[in-house]
Amino acid sequence: MLSESPSWSPANPEPPADLLSDFVGAYREKLYFQPLPLFDPRRLQLKIGTLPHYLRWGFLALTLHFTSHNFYYGLEAKAIEYYTTSARSIVVDMAAEGLAQLEVLQTLCLLALCDHIAGKTSRAWMMVGMAAKLEALRLSQSKADLNTRHSDDTISRCHWSIAILESTFIPNCNTLTGITGAPSYPKSVPRPTPLHSSHGMKSYCPDLTDAYEGNIQDVGINATCLGYISVWGSIISYLRDIRNGANEYPWLATSRHNQLTVKLYELENITSHRHLIRNAPFPDQPSEDLSEHREYWAPWVSFQIMMHATQAILNNPFVQLVALRRAGRNFQPRSFLQNTVDQALFHAEWVSRLVQMCADRQFEVNDPLIGQAVAGCVSILWIFQFARDRKVSEKAKENLVTCETFLGHLARKWPHIAEKLEILRTLNVKVAKQQQTPQEDESTSATIKFEPDMMWELLDPAISGVDWASLCSSSKGKGSHATTSATIRVATKFVHPINNEVESAPIPSPSSETENQFRIRIKPVTNMRAEQTILAFNSLFGAATTPFGCGEVNVFYTGLPGRHQYVTSQGYDAKLVEEQIFNHTRELREAGYNVRAVWRGPEMPPNEFVDQMKDVHWHAAGIGFGVRGSQIPDVIGLFEETIDIFRKEAPDAKYVFNYNPLTFLWSVKRYFPLSIDCKDQPGKDLGYVTLCDEACK
Repeated sequence: MLSESPSWSPANPEPPADLLSDFVGAYREKLYFQPLPLFDPRRLQLKIGTLPHYLRWGFLALTLHFTSHNFYYGLEAKAIEYYTTSARSIVVDMAAEGLAQLEVLQTLCLLALCDHIAGKTSRAWMMVGMAAKLEALRLSQSKADLNTRHSDDTISRCHWSIAILESTFIPNCNTLTGITGAPSYPKSVPRPTPLHSSHGMKSYCPDLTDAYEGNIQDVGINATCLGYISVWGSIISYLRDIRNGANEYPWLATSRHNQLTVKLYELENITSHRHLIRNAPFPDQPSEDLSEHREYWAPWVSFQIMMHATQAILNNPFVQLVALRRAGRNFQPRSFLQNTVDQALFHAEWVSRLVQMCADRQFEVNDPLIGQAVAGCVSILWIFQFARDRKVSEKAKENLVTCETFLGHLARKWPHIAEKLEILRTLNVKVAKQQQTPQEDESTSATIKFEPDMMWELLDPAISGVDWASLCSSSKGKGSHATTSATIRVATKFVHPINNEVESAPIPSPSSETENQFRIRIKPVTNMRAEQTILAFNSLFGAATTPFGCGEVNVFYTGLPGRHQYVTSQGYDAKLVEEQIFNHTRELREAGYNVRAVWRGPEMPPNEFVDQMKDVHWHAAGIGFGVRGSQIPDVIGLFEETIDIFRKEAPDAKYVFNYNPLTFLWSVKRYFPLSIDCKDQPGKDLGYVTLCDEACK
């Protein structure tokens, strides 16, 4: 029963009936579709007083983070703790019994958001996981009575709210993506009419047209938005796999990158032009109109930002030019890199532009998913602020300030966004220290050094718990969070235009530096016009530009066993050679490289040798001088067979060769120098195996 008491206490936890109406209004203004469409605000106004008390308490606990009332004066934190603890104690038991009731699922969604705000991410993941498993259970029951007690739209809102939570916070553990029997998308409100005309206003662009849109059926703004959120979860899961060492050739039709790109194209192709900014001119609407029609504009803002952020993050230059380079070391087609950088910069700038539109229109955004999207785009803008072309650089810096301000607002409520804001500020401080003097000469490229882990954390929704400012203040990290560095040289240059108005410039003479330089043209958008520039990542295909960290390079080395008869027959001291091989492969590991050494005589079949090469991505594959320099036919055959095996089992590896048993480290280090001294962080011992029979006795 609802309380009439003017003051909250554990003995009187229920607020007055008229106050509930105010909380529903706050939910509509501050939380609807930010990120969940869990309740229809219009229906919630009628039902809030009759909801089960545990569901109402979950609703109050979440809403109290964003509004308050004299009924709770000074006791908001205690009330939130009381509501969440009480509701959790009820619904967790019900969930454990497999009671897939709508009210239980809704409460779990609310509690998950409360736990994220409280910084209790592990418990929040459990809430989301329970909700997802219960929903999967419900869908597996063909005749669940849930459908007879609630409207289809209410069920749909709950299902897709759980799906959003998975895509937002645990994209790599997604239960509901593609699940059979999923309900249709929640009903959408129509686009407000009449809208203020955009002709001559901020959104007007005379060259844009709807003439080629065709007769696309409008599925509604909710469905349009949810489609992009679903793909966002798949993209973040893909990036996490890359961070964990997965490698692919992203330009291939079979790659995950291409499959995700196709999904985005398909979404774009079914998105009605009615919801595009030229036909829904958000920045030209008065603030009061945006507030009045918030049920449309809240998902519209999410749709617009996610539409651009998905493209930007998928084509992130850090991922394409640093992460995948480290994993595979293969050249990427120039046209592919051109396109990815173009897309990343264009869409990242649009995200910043949309964020600024919300600020200009005083349209409040509290959505952590949008915060994560903006943080991901920050990793792109941060790189481009160091472009030597001043227009590109200044625009990127301006957009960074916009994004940082926006993240600062969200950081007050969402701890994982606060961590990303700290990372951004730490990156800026580190670079400011590196740049002792500004580079006034545009012919000089800026070289920036940063920790790849910090870029990854900007892209990952999880909280690492690392104090990045303290960790990066020292030259070395410690323990499991030891940092490694990457260095990127960024430069911009206008390409020769068709109208030949570019001033002629002397062609630089070839040098070791220019020969190792690979430039990618980009077209940053400035004031809605494309400027042609070049982003140069110096020595992109050499190890010097993006040096590896300790334990990041996998080395496979092979040769004759030290005691093999073919070693002694070539005039070497077998015992000494064996000791030197062992000691200097150990030296290679102690220098920071992960090493597997497999010594094999030519009389041994290749099966076990091949098995030793599987299940590891090898960056370097080496063959000892004792095999390469031999004049013995059997050993020459072993050399040829080993090369064939390398081509099959380590197609991306760089072949390295020593010139005696003391130069294993030299042979690897010249191609894969490490970014720091790894004296205290040795590489992994991946195995030391001798394959030999009587020939080694």
